[in-house]
Order: sequence, then C-alpha cells, then structure tokens
Amino acid sequence: MFDTSSTKALLGPADPARGLPIPPPHARAVDLIAVAEATVNIDAPSGVRRRRILVPVAAGVAAAGLIATGVVASGLTDGNPSGGTAGQATGPTPTRTAAATPTLGPVIRPVAFEIDKQPPATGDQLRALAAQLAPSRCDTTTGKYTFIHTIGWNAVFDDTPDGKSQRIIPSERWEWRAADGSERIRTTFLPAVYPNEESYQYFQKHPVQPTGTPAADVNDLPPNPNRTIAPLPTDPAEIAKRLAGGDPFLKVRDWFTTRAVPLATRAELLRILANTAGVVWRGETTDRAGRKGLAVSLDDERARHVLIFDPRTGEMLAWDDVERPVDTVAGSKMLLACEHTDKLG
Repeated sequence: MFDTSSTKALLGPADPARGLPIPPPHARAVDLIAVAEATVNIDAPSGVRRRRILVPVAAGVAAAGLIATGVVASGLTDGNPSGGTAGQATGPTPTRTAAATPTLGPVIRPVAFEIDKQPPATGDQLRALAAQLAPSRCDTTTGKYTFIHTIGWNAVFDDTPDGKSQRIIPSERWEWRAADGSERIRTTFLPAVYPNEESYQYFQKHPVQPTGTPAADVNDLPPNPNRTIAPLPTDPAEIAKRLAGGDPFLKVRDWFTTRAVPLATRAELLRILANTAGVVWRGETTDRAGRKGLAVSLDDERARHVLIFDPRTGEMLAWDDVERPVDTVAGSKMLLACEHTDKLG
C-alpha cells in the first residue's frame, strides 16, 4: 500500500503539490473512539454498542479534527507540576487507585455469576442494598475536577476477511472533567485480547504488525458549553424525569460510567432498577479487577447487559454487554476510581 511519501516520490516533478509539507497521518478508528467517547452527550438515549459499530460518524469526524490539529485547552490549569503537556506520554498521576490493574485475556469470557440459571427478579435485593449504602470517595472528596479512571472497550474488531477471527483493543483512560466543559483525557491502548480461543490462535499464527500508535495519548479539551456537566439530581422525582424517554437500565449504566454519582442518587437509581421490568438478580460475582460485587442483568434479543455494584457503597464496579448466542463480550468497562480533585495528572 502506498503512503503519502511514496506516492509523492512516484509522481516526482509531476506532483501538483510538490514542495508542500506532508500532513500527519490519519488517526485510526481505535484512536478516535477514545476522544469521541468524551465528546458525546452523556444524557442522550443509550443503546448497546454493537460488534463492528465503532463510533457515530459525526463524533468520529469531530475527534479526528481534535487529533489532527492537536487541540490544547487554554482553560485547563495543571495543579500537578509533573503533569506534562498535551501530547507527551509522561504517564498519568491518578489521585487514587481503587483496584489493582486487571490482567485481561488473552481470551475474554463473560463473568461468572452466583446465580446462572433461573435468576429471580431483583426488586428485594436492590432495595435492601439501597437502604444501607455507605459513602464513597466521590462523596467525601472535593475539587474542581471529577476524576474517573476506567479500563474497557466498546467494540470488537473484525480483522480477517471471513469475519471469523476478531480482536478486542482495550483502552485505559484517566479523565479529569470540570464544570465548564474543559477536560483532560489520558488514554493508553492495552495489548489486544480475543473474544474466543479460535481468534486467539489465529492471531498467534498471523500477528498484527504495530501501527506506530504511541503508548499513551493526552488530549486537553477547552471549555465548551456543550460538554458542561450539571450535578446529578438527588430528588427522586427529578431523577425519574431525567431517566424518562429511554431504557433506564442503560441510562443508569451510562450515569455511573461518566459521572460521580452522589450517595442519595445511587440509592434511588438502585430502587429504579429494582422496579425495572426484566432486570434479574445474579448474586455475587468477581469483576476482572478481582473485586467482589453484586450483579444484575437484563436480556434483550441480541445481548445480555450486566451491571456489577459495590456491595458497600452501591457504586458501579463494571458493566458488560455480552452478545448472544456467541457470548462475545462486545463491550465492557471497569471503573477503577472516581473522586473529585483539584489536580490534573
């Protein structure tokens, strides 16, 4: 395949753009996902992120512009002298570590449940959990930024012509969000993992060549009224109003994934799930970071959606979207830390 340099060399004097600088290479799809996730409206109606569906076109175009132009936010003030500048892979400085970094793969399987067959409706269990929640770090810390640390993926990539062998590219993200919409996102792409043993064996025999993507990427986004984050409501009527018009199960998932959810709001969200048709109780489980949690699930015609909650604080530890009947974990995210801070890393 010709790249820009080889094409210009081939054209030689006939090149109409001779003498002009070569622009930077286009961003890859996996790179666009990391930035695009942070730019979407997190209160928009949700749906399962399906296999081979990566990001909406509009979000991808916006993300490509951010990467290609190297946008740096003037509104972000680094409170950490060692934080570095945008584009430097200096390594994140998280304000806490809530869980050990998980060892993924090489083959990703759905998490195991205490109740795998004929699970009961979850009303009583979630209401009991909501009644005895303890404060979490997001309740006891203060600061300009909401800090969220996650590891996960939201697509399975088809990398062979027949579509029989796929790879999953997990990313680790550290996000600092301010109320004015300014944001710092650090992203590291992790080694590929695989949805089944056949895919793993295929790529052992046909390794994918490195593409030159840096080990870490930093994006600073300037203040933007379209990205401002109002505090989540704690009043039950207002919470119900905000969740109206979509699937409450997936909206609850998205709130926990992108927000610091206050204790009173967490309790009400658990009670809403307790009254949501189709949500079943899966009992105890262990997430991929080795944390004990309580799981619930909701099935639709294409996927099983799983939420895992901290049994002490009611915070969401992780979510999975498991495609059926192949049991491919097409989307997953672990929340490793969430708190407020005045420091950027």
